[in-house]
Amino acid sequence: MKTACYLRMSADRELGIDRQREDCLALIEANGWTPVEYTDNERSATRGVRPAYQQMLTDIEAGAIGAIVAWHPDRLYRKLSDLLPLIDLCNARGVTITTHQAGLIDLGTDAGRLNAKILGAVAENEGERRTARQLRALRQRAEAGKGWGTRAFGYTADDALMPPEADAVREAYTAVLQGATLFRVAQTWNDAGLFTAKGGNRWVGSSVRRVLLNARYKGIREYHGHEYPAQWEPVVTNDVWQSAAAILNDPSRRNGKRVRVHLMTGLMLCGECQRPMGVGTCGDRSHPQRKVYMCKAVGCRKLARDFAKVNALIADRVVERLSRDDAADLIASEAVDMNLLRADAASIHSRLDELADALEQGWTVAQVGRATRTAQAKLDAIEAQMIDANAARIFDGLIGVLDVRAAWAALNVDRQRAVVDALMVVTVHPTKRGRGWHPEHIVVAWRKAEHAPL
Repeated sequence: MKTACYLRMSADRELGIDRQREDCLALIEANGWTPVEYTDNERSATRGVRPAYQQMLTDIEAGAIGAIVAWHPDRLYRKLSDLLPLIDLCNARGVTITTHQAGLIDLGTDAGRLNAKILGAVAENEGERRTARQLRALRQRAEAGKGWGTRAFGYTADDALMPPEADAVREAYTAVLQGATLFRVAQTWNDAGLFTAKGGNRWVGSSVRRVLLNARYKGIREYHGHEYPAQWEPVVTNDVWQSAAAILNDPSRRNGKRVRVHLMTGLMLCGECQRPMGVGTCGDRSHPQRKVYMCKAVGCRKLARDFAKVNALIADRVVERLSRDDAADLIASEAVDMNLLRADAASIHSRLDELADALEQGWTVAQVGRATRTAQAKLDAIEAQMIDANAARIFDGLIGVLDVRAAWAALNVDRQRAVVDALMVVTVHPTKRGRGWHPEHIVVAWRKAEHAPL
């Protein structure tokens, strides 16, 4: 009689499977049966699908299997919801179940079925208690600021900083604050030979985003919506993390899958339809093909302007503005003492922690509430100052330098686009003067009054 030899381990432990196989095959041989092996290694009996188990049920349904042998009933099932269909199937096909540890499970009698259900209930309860213990242990580790699982990018398995990766993460936060796209960061990491910690895969924008929005890099252990101070060293300060997160979580942020290669695509507006312009080519027999910024909106497509001349015009406007004596006003927030703000923020955090225990010291609920609201308002104001200061980092290396034009030309397109977007809105208006270059119809509207030339 063909007999299913069912083997299962929740974790990937081949030796455990080998021990099960040895005991089960001995039992099958003692009964003179023919073994057919079904193995689910690293498969839980309570979560997910067990391919080998499902195949075994299919073979039983087809009449190809006459008996089941397992090392213990909990190798077959750990939930009553799995046992009951198995009972019905085995009874319908006359299949018996024998285990090395619990012997024959007679599903043909009410007493045998009761015994099987009791064993199933016990296994299910053991699983629930083990899950509860594991969850409590994980929560305890989280509260202590400890990590677990696969190492994080930028850290060793012991949660020590790994310089090449940690430096790359730190530089990525700076790059995002300066206007870099996630695709650009991914490209930089891939070109440097730095790949994901799990799987060693190449980076894409979405995987970089998950890294930069992970609170572990500001020294926080997150667990089920709660945050705990971590034991590992942070890669960046909280204000840098918050500033980058504000950028990455901005719903207006474009989530393109490629690096932007043109200065004004998506930034310059068509004066006819007020939609962003793209890049294309135009020309005819009397005018050679040339690259242009053009409106590609359906129903419009009326305006186009010379690509190189627009880029030069915008560069001139930016360089002119950043070369002025009052250019430093654009980054006035950077004059703030960040170390002092960080110290103040840490002091308020400590105060909030103390207020959490104030009720036990005789404070009333109303007193604790007022003190907490006051402290939180101060903290919010300080964090807003720090975020503003970090936002001004897009102008790093452009203000106060001897040659602004050379500094501008040295920037990658991401940085240049971020500076343009921070300073101005550019609109192309139609002209009635025919062909030719008419820069007066490319209107720059400065985003803030202090951005406009005097």
